[in-house]
Amino acid sequence: MIKLKEDKLDVVKYDGRQLNAQYFLELLQFIIIFTKEHVTDKDERQKQVDLRRKALKDKDEVLYTSIVREMLIAEEQASNKNLMKVITVVGID
Repeated sequence: MIKLKEDKLDVVKYDGRQLNAQYFLELLQFIIIFTKEHVTDKDERQKQVDLRRKALKDKDEVLYTSIVREMLIAEEQASNKNLMKVITVVGID
């Protein structure tokens, strides 16, 4: 993951035997941004956003809740995949 090197996150930072808290937060932020920019299908996401807005406008709470749940699950799955890639690249056990 070249972007890790660009963001200077490829070298793990420790405080004693524990991960440095600031480094850990920066890694999490990297994963969130990377997932949104590179993994999420932007066209599919926009379709879901449009459907979600329509459901909200139509006051269809069941549909709205379902769409939000699907979007969150998809984003969480993509983030988990990226988390595992990052852990492998930086060599965190």
